This record gives sequence, structure tokens and C-alpha cells, in this order.
Amino acid sequence: MANELKLTTSIVYVNGQLKKTISPGTINLPQATKGVANITVAATTAEADVSIGGLGTPGYAYIQSLEATTTGKTWNWGLKSSTGGIPQYFKLPPKSAAFVCYGTSGMTLRGKMASGTATIDVFIFEN
Repeated sequence: MANELKLTTSIVYVNGQLKKTISPGTINLPQATKGVANITVAATTAEADVSIGGLGTPGYAYIQSLEATTTGKTWNWGLKSSTGGIPQYFKLPPKSAAFVCYGTSGMTLRGKMASGTATIDVFIFEN
């Protein structure tokens, strides 16, 4: 079908004898306006907005830490409302990813490193 995002997830967890696979299948997310932006952020301990150029209404964001190590270097992020401030921080540890749906078009992705610097890759899809 046209004008949609297809999200296919699969999680495989293995810890000794404990094994679990979750494969909920593919979710089709309608997309009224076509558009995608890819931004690579050089994140520091200074809180900063992720600037999106060329998109009208952000709908979904896929965020991935490109940090090579598995310790430290956590990016604290959230969605800032048009009235300012981040109501709640989420954390993006090294070598991890997150998928978020914007609540309104007035929201802005914003974040800062807990310590140090890291590269964060952000894909934002119009809705």
C-alpha cells in the first residue's frame, strides 16, 4: 500500500538457558505526507534540539546510538513541547535504538549526553 511506513520488529533474548523470541510481525503506519529526514547529531552534555529541515509535520522518529563502546555515553532525550521543557527524559544507552511517535506537530526532539560525547543518528518521518 502507498503512503505508509512499515515497521517490522523482532526481539531475540538469550541469557544462559533463558531464551525468548518476540516477532509481532509488521505494523503498517499510515503516512499522509511523504517525507523523511536523516540527521546525525554530535551530542554533548549541553542540552540541544535536533533541528529538522524540510519536513512539515514530524510523525515518527527512529533514534540510534552510533557509540562503539557498550559502557557510558548515554544520551538522555525527550520530546519538548511548543511551550518549552522536556516533560520526561528517556535514555538511549550505547549501541541501542528507540522508536517514538510525536504527540503533536509542536513537539521537538531534544537531548543531551549524561557525560562525554557521542554520535546519534536520527531518522524522522513525516505524518
